[in-house]
Amino acid sequence: MIISFAINIPIIIMLVAMGITLLCGKGGSLLAGWNTMSEAEQAKYDKKVLFRFLGLMLILLAGVTALIPIGIYFDNLAIVFIAAAFMLVIPIAAVVYANSSKRFRSKN
Repeated sequence: MIISFAINIPIIIMLVAMGITLLCGKGGSLLAGWNTMSEAEQAKYDKKVLFRFLGLMLILLAGVTALIPIGIYFDNLAIVFIAAAFMLVIPIAAVVYANSSKRFRSKN
């Protein structure tokens, strides 16, 4: 039980820190592929909206990650399995939404 807290707490702190960084409009280097895109390619996206969305997703993942040690502490594996399922579904849904939505396209 203590091990699950020792493993998950640093992960939660890291996810929240990266989420806050993205919410502030910084941390483009945290996004895979953002730095490898050309300036013209980056200009196609609304950086502020994209970073805010991904920051919120990271904070949401931190909250779901926090459910794992809570489920272990209360000896409730249903919470652990639900959290694990959400940890798989949330990033997939976020990537699909970010790639298919016109919300993240620049208005220019």
